[in-house]
Amino acid sequence: MGGYAYLAGMTSNDLISLRKMAEAIAAKAALLASEGDAEGLRELAADTDSMILKMLDGEPCTLVGALVYKITVSMTSQALANAADKLGMEKEAARYRQIHAGSERIRDTSKRKPLVVDGLELKMKASLTPGLTIPAVYRQVEHPPEVSDKDLEPGRMMDHELLSIICAIAAFFLLGTFLAAVWAYRFRLGKPVRLLAAR
Repeated sequence: MGGYAYLAGMTSNDLISLRKMAEAIAAKAALLASEGDAEGLRELAADTDSMILKMLDGEPCTLVGALVYKITVSMTSQALANAADKLGMEKEAARYRQIHAGSERIRDTSKRKPLVVDGLELKMKASLTPGLTIPAVYRQVEHPPEVSDKDLEPGRMMDHELLSIICAIAAFFLLGTFLAAVWAYRFRLGKPVRLLAAR
């Protein structure tokens, strides 16, 4: 499976392809298990390990990248563990079950943790963007760092500025509509009246 070599130059545009590759690996593992091809599964597992190591060799530059990496590890390890079980490859099955369990443990424990900032829930303290993104990041690590009110202050200031811009634009259009209505109102009267008013 020499196609894994493309990971060496992977960019964020390739993340969807990586997600599909994980699905392909899972399908191939199931096929090999159904055919009783233990040697083929060993080769697939070695190629998958190589791909995962190359993938994790560099830090993802975005939250989406990190999530795709995590899903890829979880999906491939579960598929390989299930296939190894069917083929009686106990050592390989145990190894991949352990990898998959680590990913699931982080997800399960993070779901139980309330995200609190200075005694209040995050949604009561955070602005729009941090309120949406911080919980997503928070759930991806087993021991996330604490978030303080000072950390959230720049986001609130950004929201205030954005709201000011929106209000200014709304006021501009409202004033423009009012001026257009005043300008159009003068045509409601007849031409003689307008001529008299112009004197």
